[in-house]
Amino acid sequence: MGSPPLGDVGGTTASRLLPIAGGVLIAAGGIGLYVLRRQSNA
Repeated sequence: MGSPPLGDVGGTTASRLLPIAGGVLIAAGGIGLYVLRRQSNA
């Protein structure tokens, strides 16, 4: 098995991390909105 070039490794890593980072941001935003709504209602 030959090792892939550094550029390919960086591309695959970025394509894997970008959706994960996006999901984390969306989840954090949803939790933040939920907490803000709970505080304003209480």
